[in-house]
Amino acid sequence: MEADLQSLEERVKLLASQYKQMRDENIELRQSVLNLQTENKRLQDKVDTARQRVDALIGQLPEEDFAEGAEE
Repeated sequence: MEADLQSLEERVKLLASQYKQMRDENIELRQSVLNLQTENKRLQDKVDTARQRVDALIGQLPEEDFAEGAEE
């Protein structure tokens, strides 16, 4: 009976330890996801800004340049 209780106690301690470890890891992963989402948003904003600038530059090109380039 005593051995069974001791075995159960050890298993409960192990379970509690694993729970804490997984909870801590989960917190770290959630923070990592938030950081990556923020970085992704920042990079997407940069891409959008670059795209707008390129579109604006293309809009400033004379039409004849496009016609000549298409014929080549």
